[in-house]
Amino acid sequence: MKRIFTIILLITLGVLCNKINAQDSLSRAGVTFYINQPLGFINKARFKLGYKTAHKSSYLLCLTSFHSSVPGIFSETKFTGIQFYFEYQHFLNKLKKGEVFFYVKTGAGDYNYSSKESNWMSSTIYENGDGSYVFLGGGFGQELFLNESKTFSIQFNQGLKLCKIVQSSGVNIDDKLITNFYSPGSLIDLNINFGLRF
Repeated sequence: MKRIFTIILLITLGVLCNKINAQDSLSRAGVTFYINQPLGFINKARFKLGYKTAHKSSYLLCLTSFHSSVPGIFSETKFTGIQFYFEYQHFLNKLKKGEVFFYVKTGAGDYNYSSKESNWMSSTIYENGDGSYVFLGGGFGQELFLNESKTFSIQFNQGLKLCKIVQSSGVNIDDKLITNFYSPGSLIDLNINFGLRF
């Protein structure tokens, strides 16, 4: 229910901002709604709502819902939870078919963790835990426009993220939360998002 409410809220905000900020479709400024690329839906759904100014800046509110990892592909570990963050992007140059930018982001989230491991005697060990965390990250990215009016785009982010667990119960998972590249607190911050500008 929480996920459906959040999606409806983001779409409503996008429509309202569209009416308030109706501008020439070739202008740099505008409101854009982003969603992660289809392969990413294996373990998460990411939504971003951003406003790009005419002065090389973009401000985004972002929500990621982690639903699980696929056991057997990456590991037997599963993460679920919600992550909310603010992202600032500063565009360095404007190209004909895209833009290059650097970004910083900060936010918080909560997680549920479960793991199934077999030891040397072939018995199964289960570990569970939950808690919350904060993080700070940054890096570089590229936004490529997919049509002449720049309504559709694809955005690539590459950077690093530092995560700190502020509350936890169950197993102590600090190391696992940071080192697994598919987990909410992954040190490596790589994502691809498709954008629709209103």
